[in-house]
Amino acid sequence: MEIVFMRCLWIINQVIKLNKAYEGSPSWHYPIECTGLENSLQQCKSNFSNPQSLQNCNDDFAIGIDCIQPTTGWPTPDPVEYYSILTGGKSLAEGYLQIYSGSINSFTSVCSSSNNSRPLDIADVMCREQGFLYALSTKADLTTSLTWPHDSWVYNLRCTGFEHKIYRCQQMKYDSVNNSPKCDNRNGLITAKCKIDNSELDTDDPGCNFEKGFCGWDYKHEVPLTSISYWVYKDDSSGHFSPFSKLSGNYIYSIQGPFWTSGSSAAIASPPLEIEKDDGTDTSVTFKYYISGQNFQRIQVLIKNDLNKPVKSKILWSKDLSNELMEAWITQTVPIQSSTDFMILIVAYSKYIDYNPSPTPPLNAIALDDITFSNVIR
Repeated sequence: MEIVFMRCLWIINQVIKLNKAYEGSPSWHYPIECTGLENSLQQCKSNFSNPQSLQNCNDDFAIGIDCIQPTTGWPTPDPVEYYSILTGGKSLAEGYLQIYSGSINSFTSVCSSSNNSRPLDIADVMCREQGFLYALSTKADLTTSLTWPHDSWVYNLRCTGFEHKIYRCQQMKYDSVNNSPKCDNRNGLITAKCKIDNSELDTDDPGCNFEKGFCGWDYKHEVPLTSISYWVYKDDSSGHFSPFSKLSGNYIYSIQGPFWTSGSSAAIASPPLEIEKDDGTDTSVTFKYYISGQNFQRIQVLIKNDLNKPVKSKILWSKDLSNELMEAWITQTVPIQSSTDFMILIVAYSKYIDYNPSPTPPLNAIALDDITFSNVIR
């Protein structure tokens, strides 16, 4: 059996017996087969078609994963002791929210006593943390034999909608979870049905217009010596947070404003690419970017050659944004030269702000769209 653990800051050490934090919760036999090369569990083969055929497996057969932290110097900006999962759904892309709290070494199912300004704020963050694009609905198809979780608590949970993890949402009181009132009925659970990103499976185009997803580009790429800020997918359907009142359509954006974005970098990296014709034909990458606010430091296009070697990226183009207040789409074309396979990175760097500044800085954002290449193929 091969196991895929996608785009995470941890490396699988071994398959182990289920962690005690899970024991007693429903576990299901899900027929899925992975080669180990996939970027997502959704890309693994599955012959699962009938939700009614799900079979319960007890704690002796449930599988856990023991992970070790890599030694490459990758930053881990979020406490590992707090993370969320989706569970209890009829597919991997839906379920109810459970949060692991390191202070009590346990998973708890979550209800919310707070009203969010948009109906999909919490659901979008739930889906995003699990590697999906966004939430299709706050309703999920749960397994018919699902039993009510034995530890279910009301959290005063409020998300803005741009956060990349539930941990970054406001008013989550982990330390007082045992003093919170319990959810009193099944309908009180926070649930979500998520949109799967299949955009990389049906295209050989090296660019991306972000109409259906990230097109196989790595939106969580890490830049050394900076903290991580992720690119967020913005769908044009209603109910989702948007940092730009004047923009419509699908695009990706990164936020600057909350203290955890201070001095961070949001990098998106292409799949491995190569120059199609080495005969002097114009070779370049073109993209659009949109700035709102003045809290971004610069935007750069980098190239990384010799993908099988630990080679540093080279700057192809850089733009100082420290004094810019554009609020208009800017189109940029950058020439490319390479004799080997390469990757293109587009990186936005935010300024450093105080941990608890007064007054609170305004929420700033940068958007990307319509990445195209000339004389470049995957």
